[in-house]
Amino acid sequence: METRNDKFRRLSAARMTKVFSILNILRNQSDKSKYSFSKSDIEELFGALEQKGEEIKELFTSPFTIKAANLKQEFKYSTSDTNNSKEVSFKKLSIARVEKIFSLMNLLSNLSNKSNYSYSDWEIEELFAAYDEEVKKCKVFFEEKRTEFKYSE
Repeated sequence: METRNDKFRRLSAARMTKVFSILNILRNQSDKSKYSFSKSDIEELFGALEQKGEEIKELFTSPFTIKAANLKQEFKYSTSDTNNSKEVSFKKLSIARVEKIFSLMNLLSNLSNKSNYSYSDWEIEELFAAYDEEVKKCKVFFEEKRTEFKYSE
């Protein structure tokens, strides 16, 4: 018979694996020959993903019971008017992918209910450290690459 901890581990691993899969797909959008994005777009996108991880982790680590009813589900960029088709494609696809990650993370939040699941502090730390690491690894694909080295003097 599956224990409450076994069930937590099985479901949390499966849900986080799906999040990682979407992050891997999001990496494809770093191709500047197909998409156009600004540094502020990337900061908004990854800021939202980092904030989502913190929001969900809080449900697991807070000494108080927090209702998961008002979790953020949507993602939007602060600016969206553009005539650049590559930028429109980037924003449309990235919004869909980030919202899919939000949906999966919100499902993960259901596992914070201690009456149905049991977990330890280290399991939560490991789960969210892995999320943070994958978000950071994905962000690296979007950062400007050095193409030249020059001495300062």
